[in-house]
Amino acid sequence: MNLPLIRLDEVFHVGQLDPAGREGRKSLEAFLLSVSIDPDEWASIARCGGPTWSFVRENANFLDATALDDATLSMIRDWAIESGYLETTTIWRVWDYDSEGDAWRYMEFTDEAQARSEASYIDPEDYGGEIPSATGEPLDPVPGFVLTEAGMAELERLPSPTMADDGAVILWARHELLPREHDLVGIWWNDDHNPEALSCPRGGIFPERLAAFRIENEYGNTPPATFGLDVDREEIPAP
Repeated sequence: MNLPLIRLDEVFHVGQLDPAGREGRKSLEAFLLSVSIDPDEWASIARCGGPTWSFVRENANFLDATALDDATLSMIRDWAIESGYLETTTIWRVWDYDSEGDAWRYMEFTDEAQARSEASYIDPEDYGGEIPSATGEPLDPVPGFVLTEAGMAELERLPSPTMADDGAVILWARHELLPREHDLVGIWWNDDHNPEALSCPRGGIFPERLAAFRIENEYGNTPPATFGLDVDREEIPAP
């Protein structure tokens, strides 16, 4: 299988490396440790503070989730359904116009009542009937996938079960790729570099790979003992 990989020998994490501080906080990268290649912009977008940590590892590969072809993504969905992490359902999209970004955007819900409540604040006449939904209305039911309770439990901190593809890719890579791809360290989302729209490339490192990195912050400090790097490094092939 020819998978899209991005090699990044150094990435950065902004914030304290304290697992206790992550409890109860949602993350687009789920249980992965969030990283980027531009810590200043990422700190502004994510509204996070603290020291900047450098993670260095030669030949570190990230699976590019945004470059997966349709066939591979379909295979991953099938795997996730068979594994009990994903299921088919109706997704309720609520469309609205983002005047700052000058673009139509939508939110997704699995609860119809919640979606209808959100859509009730949007008047189609305000947009001259130009809402780009299948129905022309702000509320648009579409077939889709959601993460199951089991999937959300393993992902730990993912914000919503409607983030089905991201969640499925993370879980598939963890279970199917990590055991055999020794240079694979995480997932990368090669999002548009547009800080004004709160978007920039980002990634996440698997907990199983953290011990393979050289880690220090801008003050030359290494991670605290509570960060959990007490993994036998011999279990993870050296770079």
